[in-house]
Amino acid sequence: MGTTKAVLLLAAIQAAGPVAAGAQQYTVTNLGILDGYSNSYASGVNERGQVTGYSSNNNPDVLAFLYSDGTLQDLGTLGGAESAGYAINAIGEVVGFSLDAANANQVFLQQRIHAGSRHSGWVIKLWACN
Repeated sequence: MGTTKAVLLLAAIQAAGPVAAGAQQYTVTNLGILDGYSNSYASGVNERGQVTGYSSNNNPDVLAFLYSDGTLQDLGTLGGAESAGYAINAIGEVVGFSLDAANANQVFLQQRIHAGSRHSGWVIKLWACN
C-alpha cells in the first residue's frame, strides 16, 4: 500500500506515567480501506464497535463504509459517484449523504433487514431531499 494512510480507531491517548488501578483499557484496531481507495476516515462509532465513515483517493470521490464484526463493507451510493456515512446508532443503522444519478446531494438511512425476511440484507432509504 506504500504511503497509504489508514484510520486507526477505538484508541485512547494515555498520559505519560502509570495507569491508575481500574482505569479503562483500549485496543487500537486498523479498520482498513475499501478496495481501490487510498485513505479511510471514521465519523461515527456505536457501543457495539460498529464504525461508519468513508474512504477516499485524495480527490472529490468518497465512498461510505460500515465496519462491523471485523469486516469493512462498501455501502454503495444512490446512483451517483459519492457517498459518506456520518453517524451510526446502537442497532447499526447508518445515516449519511450520497449523490444520486442526477448528481444531487441526498440524505440516506441504511438499515439492516433481518435474515429470513423476504428481502434480507442492507437497504438504503431516502429520507430527505434537497
